[in-house]
Amino acid sequence: MGLAASQARLLTITSRKADCEYQSMRLSHQKIALSRELNEISNEYQNSLNQTTLYYDFYGKGDTSNPLTYSLLMTPSALNDYFPTLILNQQGRVVVDSSIAAAARAAGIPQEGLNSMPSSDMRNAFIEGLFTNGVISKKTRDSILSTVYNQAAGVGSTEMISTQYVETDLNGLIDALGSLTVSLNPEIADCSYIGPASNAADGSKQSDFYLADLLNDQEQYLILTDAQKGARYPASAAKAIADSVSADGGFIDELYEAFSEVLNVDPVSANALAYARNMTKSMFDTSDVGDNSYGHHDGDSHGIENIGTIGQGLDGKWDSGNRGKGSDYKDKIKNEAENYVGIVYTHTYRGGIMGYNRNINHAALNLNNVAKAFLTYFAQYMERLAVEPNYSAVVAHKDESNLVTDDPTYIYKINAGSTVAEEDAKIGLFYDTLFNQLCVNGWTENAEVIDQEYLQEMLKNGMMFISTIDDDGYYYQENYATNTFIKEVSDDSAIAEAEAKYTNTKARLNSKEEELDLKMKNLDTEISSLTTEYDSVKSVIDKNIEKSFKRYSA
Repeated sequence: MGLAASQARLLTITSRKADCEYQSMRLSHQKIALSRELNEISNEYQNSLNQTTLYYDFYGKGDTSNPLTYSLLMTPSALNDYFPTLILNQQGRVVVDSSIAAAARAAGIPQEGLNSMPSSDMRNAFIEGLFTNGVISKKTRDSILSTVYNQAAGVGSTEMISTQYVETDLNGLIDALGSLTVSLNPEIADCSYIGPASNAADGSKQSDFYLADLLNDQEQYLILTDAQKGARYPASAAKAIADSVSADGGFIDELYEAFSEVLNVDPVSANALAYARNMTKSMFDTSDVGDNSYGHHDGDSHGIENIGTIGQGLDGKWDSGNRGKGSDYKDKIKNEAENYVGIVYTHTYRGGIMGYNRNINHAALNLNNVAKAFLTYFAQYMERLAVEPNYSAVVAHKDESNLVTDDPTYIYKINAGSTVAEEDAKIGLFYDTLFNQLCVNGWTENAEVIDQEYLQEMLKNGMMFISTIDDDGYYYQENYATNTFIKEVSDDSAIAEAEAKYTNTKARLNSKEEELDLKMKNLDTEISSLTTEYDSVKSVIDKNIEKSFKRYSA
């Protein structure tokens, strides 16, 4: 073989040998990848042996037919007893999907929650938002909006009864009061007259009358004391009336009971009625007034400011006369009573200025105005509850009055006289509870929470928590493992699936590895052969070069 031919052959062998070594290295890397894949599938199989699924078992019977899902927890049904089971993040905020989050935004609920209790308008906007975003149907929306918002749902109340209400003006309220009556014992204040002013001459003592008549202004009802002859102190007559109307079981308590029949439609209105009763009674507080009292002296006139403050006491009208006739002032006081929310009274003299034994005192109270004052305090509480802790008083003189009955635009919520169907009531309570919790705890949007696997993994990893209502009506946060309704069960089907996957994958990888081993063995044989041939050709080349040098050196 010539030198040139040997050199060409050597280059060919070198190239082939390098290619075989490269192929061998590539196959070796494939074997390493197969080993890594086999290790991963082995770990996956080992992990599957501990794989579990969370189930919601409300009845505690070991039922595994209801895997834990967001929809199951946040949709009213018998499975959650019509109370939402909340998902909380690590900051304690309620985790909601995109639809509920949109409703919360529409209602103006800040993500950090509210510092005060929400209003009915905000709740209604939330319900409307749920409908707009496809969470509830139109029928459900209409049913919930027709019921009274339960402001204590989820924050201390588990009341399942909801009442329907309607909104109306004063005329509608008067119609709703219908045949409800209030009563007053005229003997308590030694009264000579209770009844319509137009019938004053008959001296009747009416003790029962319709509450509606006190508000419609067709007749004026008043209580008038009998003449206190020889009484030096006019305050005693006013005090007699004040004590009778504010006594336990008296006229103001009768107003409270009657108005409650119509206006008590939710916890807020119940509180407003109690507030109105207390404030109306405070108007006639005479605890610091003695029977022997003139009241406040102001020049030649007498007032009663020391018995109470204007608008919250007995300060209504004081009239003093000299050498007058008691009957004249008795008739006059009947007319004056209509113009004042408080008590009016007279002090007449039938002799000299100092003729105390000839003094005659009268006092009167317009019961229509007392009922209107009660209703005004109720409205003040309802209107200012969410924004202002203090409430204005009722002005004594009607010309300067802030009585709500003088406002024809004011709207009252009155009991419609029927309860909502049980199923509808439960659904309404569910969404009132959810709304309250969003307002109390705040909320965060997570679109992935509707995915069952994601939700369960977040609970298992401690990234989310469960919050459920307790018997006291409040919500408490806990880990899913301590919740009595959630069961963690080994997932046999997942384990069997993982085992089958492991077996098939392992068989495939073993077969591939055997194939690679055979190819690598063949390459090793070829590399060995090429190495022997390379050495042989290299030896021929070396000898040819040596022979050439000897020839030319001679």
